Amino acid sequence: MSQAAQNCSRSPSEISLLAVSKTKPISDIIAAYQAGQRRFGENYVQEGETKITALVDDYPDIEWHFIGSHYNQIKPKLLPNILIGCIPLVVTKLPSA
Repeated sequence: MSQAAQNCSRSPSEISLLAVSKTKPISDIIAAYQAGQRRFGENYVQEGETKITALVDDYPDIEWHFIGSHYNQIKPKLLPNILIGCIPLVVTKLPSA
């Protein structure tokens, strides 16, 4: 990530990893959390809501984001104190080194 940031004339401190946890079991999210990951992205509203609800008490410092084109389905009342943001597009191709 550091090299990709430099290739884009950005400071590595401005960039953080958003782990896409859609379709992954809660056990994978916990494993990533235990390895230091704190930002997770969900694409499916119902699946995301289930995971967030299951994890919020034990892992309150997880930052949750909804990604993709379905973010307009998120109701304002959906976990308003937990959901950090909605990302309509995720770039998947990094500049080559």
